[in-house]
Amino acid sequence: WSETNINMDNWSLFDWHGFPGGETTRQFYHRVAGWLEQLWQTHPEGEVPILVGHGGSVSHVVVWWLGLPLDALPDRYPFAGSPGGLGVLRVNRHGQRVIGVLNDLAHLRQANLEEEISLSD
Repeated sequence: WSETNINMDNWSLFDWHGFPGGETTRQFYHRVAGWLEQLWQTHPEGEVPILVGHGGSVSHVVVWWLGLPLDALPDRYPFAGSPGGLGVLRVNRHGQRVIGVLNDLAHLRQANLEEEISLSD
């Protein structure tokens, strides 16, 4: 880090390159959103897709689903995913995209797995 010159006045996590040649959070979002747009346009109506991902991609899915611009969010997402967390994104009867469930961990607690996968803060 000592060799990195960062102007903190204009710094945004979304545009930060964590590794040389790596993608920024903004580039990561656009990659995930592009894939989701393709899925949305080509997925057969009436079928339910199941997506599996990690915390970063899950956060991007939620931002895309709600139609939020990335720059409207703080540098850190106002929500987070946990290992094994379940989410349900759906379209309501009015055609609006809604979050039915986000990061539900009840199934892990019922199976007494909470401590094994560090669900507690």
